[in-house]
Amino acid sequence: MTIEEPYLHLQGTAFSPAAAERQTGLSFAEKNELGDLGTRGRYPGQPLPFGSATFSAPPGVVASERLDWILDAVLPHLEMLRGLGAIEGWLHSTVYYDVQCNLAYRPDQLRRLAQLGIPYTLSCVHAPGMFGPRPPS
Repeated sequence: MTIEEPYLHLQGTAFSPAAAERQTGLSFAEKNELGDLGTRGRYPGQPLPFGSATFSAPPGVVASERLDWILDAVLPHLEMLRGLGAIEGWLHSTVYYDVQCNLAYRPDQLRRLAQLGIPYTLSCVHAPGMFGPRPPS
């Protein structure tokens, strides 16, 4: 069994997550405006030289549908986000697995991932405790 937790990270030196939220209707989770003081990473306690935001599916979305949900929500606004300065980013998935980590993406998902024009990264984490006890063999 596997569970995939994807999120999209956008950033740019002229990117304002607040302006992007107003103009697209998207709601970002973690967000930093240009000049906000960094709390971690390379810039703790220093003004950030970029704006950044993270976007993920809300908790009610079934795990197997989260990637499609993000793509459905973001792709219609992609050009606007780029115009608002979101010129860098990545889509990342942490994949939790029990016994074996198998991933499969449909051709339409691969096409839509490519439309983002940013890297897609994966981390696979062995997490048998997430799936409850195994039945006896």
